[in-house]
Amino acid sequence: MTPRKTQARNKNQPSQPHTHPLHQVQASDYDSETPYDPVSLPTRTNTELNLSALRRYLPSITDIPSLASSTDVYAYSPTAQAWERAETCGTMFVCELNHGEGYCIMILNKKGLDNLTIDMLDMQDVEITTEFLIVRYMSKEVGDERVLGFFIHDGPVGTRDTNNMLIKRCWEKVMEENGGVQNGAVAQQDLEERVAPVPGQKLSISELFGRQVV
Repeated sequence: MTPRKTQARNKNQPSQPHTHPLHQVQASDYDSETPYDPVSLPTRTNTELNLSALRRYLPSITDIPSLASSTDVYAYSPTAQAWERAETCGTMFVCELNHGEGYCIMILNKKGLDNLTIDMLDMQDVEITTEFLIVRYMSKEVGDERVLGFFIHDGPVGTRDTNNMLIKRCWEKVMEENGGVQNGAVAQQDLEERVAPVPGQKLSISELFGRQVV
């Protein structure tokens, strides 16, 4: 029996390995195969991040001299002749404004969408007690005078005393630059009369809180 002749394989023909379709190498969708390098990404400081957030509400802010991470706000009610906790609390920022516009206080409200902003030009009096910062100012939103008490929680970022003293110094500077410095005795007497808890009885704000003025 004559053996069957096998077909001679062309030695110049490379062998083709069997490759499953799922194992085929896919082309990359990325424009570059450069490894990710997080170090090369630009980083922003906390101050820059805070400025970016505050400028969404007030573009004229140029700097943040100080901040307090947690602040509670109390409002004096002339009708009830009592202090009531306001629906505002959160981080307090002491902000410097551009073009010589002075300073302002801004609190980003954690309880709602309404933040609190007070231009120091609108402040009529500032008093510091042992625990509270008391501000009397003309509110542009309600078109009337308001008296607020700020309780700044001490923490790793911004202490109560530091922020209280800075706010008072900034306010005094704004008043001096704009010729609006009031006589201290007259301003204090007027403030006491407006927040007296009992008709005909004059008590200082520090006495209302049961604290001694610093």
